[in-house]
Amino acid sequence: MNRRTAISMIGLTLASGLSSCVTMPTTKGSARKLYDAHIREFEGFYSRRYYCAGGHCTIGYGFTRNGWKDCEAAGFDMGPFPTKLSRDEADKILDNQIYETYSRMVKRNLDVDVSKGQFLALVSFAYNCGEGALKKLIDKPGRLNDGNYKMGQYFMQYTRARGRRLAGLVRRRKSELQIWYA
Repeated sequence: MNRRTAISMIGLTLASGLSSCVTMPTTKGSARKLYDAHIREFEGFYSRRYYCAGGHCTIGYGFTRNGWKDCEAAGFDMGPFPTKLSRDEADKILDNQIYETYSRMVKRNLDVDVSKGQFLALVSFAYNCGEGALKKLIDKPGRLNDGNYKMGQYFMQYTRARGRRLAGLVRRRKSELQIWYA
């Protein structure tokens, strides 16, 4: 499934059944499968460690050392940060730890109800940018936790790594906004 198809499917799936919620099901429902496809598409898979554009040691589907620590803090026994990772191992981590860890992070920081699409967009954002950026995105005065659901301009402020605007981050933020407004 390519990115455009995944985004269209996310929009169609979520628009057909939006409901006010803060919790998302942890089973592999259609929204979860589309979230996983979104992460796989934007992160890509790398079997060996590399340094991403932001300068973070990364492996698998964008797993960083900090993300590894986030998963451990959420109660998952992750073991040491790997130097090599098979696609099957990365799929299991993404399926079992990543979504759960970052959905908990979003829930912990939200003070308002959000739709499934909004929730998934925030989970994707938190996975990519971390909890500090998530807090800035939703907690500053006049933002989401104050009841402002018009988040477009705020998502687009997070398109830089090491001071450079990156086309991949622009595409990702636009994709998250499509999910947000679905």
